[in-house]
Amino acid sequence: MASTFFRAMSVVAVAAGLMMGGYFTNAQAAKLPPLDPKWTDQCVGLHKGTKNLASTVRNYCACVQEIIGNEQKFETLSELEHSYPPVHRSCWRKSGMRGT
Repeated sequence: MASTFFRAMSVVAVAAGLMMGGYFTNAQAAKLPPLDPKWTDQCVGLHKGTKNLASTVRNYCACVQEIIGNEQKFETLSELEHSYPPVHRSCWRKSGMRGT
């Protein structure tokens, strides 16, 4: 009987945690400023000379910017990509980017 109670409570705790996680993620997303075209253009400019279409690069840069925001400054492509490896990999896949 006690194990059934604890199992039920753990399910409730997990569900509550997932709901709260979604709440905070949505609240944080609502506070992000709109995308800055200068930031996106700088990111796109750093990808010139790659084998990717301009629209693919712009989608990648917009994805990164949506996650890390406009405030993150970078001088080189490596600096941007090494600052946030999980974001870089996720956006790389989502946008369909290919190797340089």
